Amino acid sequence: MTGRKGRRVTKAAYQGVPGAFSYEACRAFLPDHEPQSFYSFEDAIAAVKSGACERAVLPVSNSTVGSV
Repeated sequence: MTGRKGRRVTKAAYQGVPGAFSYEACRAFLPDHEPQSFYSFEDAIAAVKSGACERAVLPVSNSTVGSV
C-alpha cells in the first residue's frame, strides 16, 4: 500500500483496540508503521505470516494476569 507522497506504508499488527496498551506500544516501538488492530494474538501473527503486516507487537506478560 502506498501512502502520502508515494511512500510505501508499512503496517504493524497488534492485539486489541486503538488506545489500548498494545496500541501505544506499537506506536512507540514502530513509529514509522501504521498500527493494525487484531482480535487475537493468533490473528496478529497470521497477518505477519500472510504479508498483510510487516511486523507485530505483542506482549509477553501482563501486570494484571501475568504471563501471556
